[in-house]
Amino acid sequence: MRNIAEVVIRLEHWGAMPHAALDRVLGDQELYGNLLREFGNDPAFLHLEQEIRGRNSNDAFMTVHTLKGAAKSLDLLPLARVLCELTEFLRGEAEAGIPVIEDSEQLEFLLEDFFVRRKEYLALIGE
Repeated sequence: MRNIAEVVIRLEHWGAMPHAALDRVLGDQELYGNLLREFGNDPAFLHLEQEIRGRNSNDAFMTVHTLKGAAKSLDLLPLARVLCELTEFLRGEAEAGIPVIEDSEQLEFLLEDFFVRRKEYLALIGE
């Protein structure tokens, strides 16, 4: 991972609010850096991809909801926004009792945006 001061600047330019997240961890830059790294390597990202490929709307909804909460806690707004949209899409599928995710242009757009934002995030933190 890059130097945390550099990461904070890069995250700000990306649209995140790292200073708010740093305040949450009482300014502990080492802890914040560890949290950023752990989030970037969270196996839930792989699980989400597998659940969507497997068309499992309930599991995908639970996983994306968890990732959304973590992204919001770290104030990673560009990633949190797309995770919110993906959460709402999958919530609709799950609440409608549709156990299998249906193909749609909206889902494809959301997934593309999600993967782009995740790739940007990983590059910003140097992972």
